[in-house]
Amino acid sequence: MSDMPMMKAARGFAQEARLVAGDVVNRVRAMSPGARRVARDNMALRRQGCDLLNALSRRDQAPAYTRVLIDGMWDNPNYWTRYALLRAALGLDKAQEAGILGPFNRERVTASFDGLGITTLHDFTVDRRARARHRDAARRMADAITSADDAMTLVWPHGFPAAIAYDGVIRRQRRGDVDPDDPLLADHLAEALACLAAAERILDEADPELLVLSHAINFDFAALAWLALKRGTDVVVAYGNYGANRFLRIDSEEALYDFSNVPRRDQFDGVSPDSFDRLRASGRALMSDRLDGATDDLGAVYAFQRTRAASGRDQIIADLGLDPDKPLVCVYASNWFDFPHGAHMSHFRDFRDWIDATLEVACATPEVNWLFRPHPCDVWYGGVNGPTLADLVNATDEAHVRLIASDWNGHDLMRAVDAGITYFGTVAIELAASGKPALLADLGWYGHLGVAVLPESRAHYLDLLGKNWWESLDPREARSRAEAFAGWWFAMPDWLAPARLRDDSNQEDIWKTLPDWRRDGTEAIEREIASIRSWARSGERHLHVFRWLEELEGSQTVTAKAVNT
Repeated sequence: MSDMPMMKAARGFAQEARLVAGDVVNRVRAMSPGARRVARDNMALRRQGCDLLNALSRRDQAPAYTRVLIDGMWDNPNYWTRYALLRAALGLDKAQEAGILGPFNRERVTASFDGLGITTLHDFTVDRRARARHRDAARRMADAITSADDAMTLVWPHGFPAAIAYDGVIRRQRRGDVDPDDPLLADHLAEALACLAAAERILDEADPELLVLSHAINFDFAALAWLALKRGTDVVVAYGNYGANRFLRIDSEEALYDFSNVPRRDQFDGVSPDSFDRLRASGRALMSDRLDGATDDLGAVYAFQRTRAASGRDQIIADLGLDPDKPLVCVYASNWFDFPHGAHMSHFRDFRDWIDATLEVACATPEVNWLFRPHPCDVWYGGVNGPTLADLVNATDEAHVRLIASDWNGHDLMRAVDAGITYFGTVAIELAASGKPALLADLGWYGHLGVAVLPESRAHYLDLLGKNWWESLDPREARSRAEAFAGWWFAMPDWLAPARLRDDSNQEDIWKTLPDWRRDGTEAIEREIASIRSWARSGERHLHVFRWLEELEGSQTVTAKAVNT
């Protein structure tokens, strides 16, 4: 054995040892008297909450489907609440319901299914033995990867999208790009192959007419979504954000990259002038609250609440030794491994590829002061393996290129800069709504709506970087559109507010407030159930889009396959 394979093997053993050690530590902590008491209390609250959701979701109506398969691989009180609402809307309590158990939180998830009266369960656990069955094929695939680009060209069983598998690998590697020298690379690929096999087995066993998922990303959830789509099975992702249910219908491969519940350009432009003004007013108020740190979603908490005051423009320039006569442009990085292909991405391979290319142009463009800011949620994700944004920026050693701290207050920073650049982060909406020009690297999930400069290609983006691209943007028009989009996307119709859900990041604590949510939101909850039922019949891909169109215009065009209602 040569030195290099020995080194790779040693790295692999070390990584495995760290994983095992971390698992042992977590198990020991869970055995402490305090932890056991908290677990008992939480389980009691969960059982009460599921009893409440079970009563809410049982309706005297014929089911829209006879066989339903429900994902239980991701456990959150809000997810069980979303399923209860979908169940009530479609009469699914009268169907043959089966659940899926994953490798985590099995006792808690089993209790949730039991509370809903669902006792038929399928096991999606992909353990070492399951991965071992795919080891040889995974090693052949790993041997073909000599660069991150190679990982994007792998051919997967059932035509599974390579971009989705790529995201799963970098999630496990906690990197910005696939590391071909990772000693666990073949293990990660074997896990993906095993997930595809497990998804195929469970779909064969359950033969569902409807598959309900919590997500459509990663090896496991995406494998189920993809294979169900190929079989012609209806798939609904019971997703939510910013307090509102934002269910997604997986009606095509493209839908896997379209989870954000954003209107099409014709839908957005087609609302009446009065409706547009209404959205603008709502968006303007919401943006003010968001930038002032008064909203509770995780991204806003880390960008605008858990921060320290940033210096003003003059102080930033003085502290960093920048030229005060040059424009100050900030590049807002994304978290390296937060599923970059969850939205449309064609100009760059991944976020690391984008930063590398952007840094190269920035270094060659001294006419601009360049700031690079890590994503505020990097702290929540717990760090990055491999080169970080700080490593890459600091390696440039260019006087006009500087790294800034991720904990600087985002609003203060926006006021200080002249323009901002993002791949497809919410910061472009926030910048535009603040009257600051923004440049996107790719179409992403809202690039089509005219709130920022959108390049046509990778080459076009890199060409714009070296120019005063912000001069091509009408800031008043961009601000108007950004405010209206903020009113559509971040907000919800007024009638739904009493049924608003707390942010998923509140985890088990949500069970404590579920009875209050049910009692205080009765009318809104019933209206939401009716809205979900209408959405299911409409064929519209996104619940949040459908709901707003109904609210603003009172009508909805059927443009896609409706579910079986």
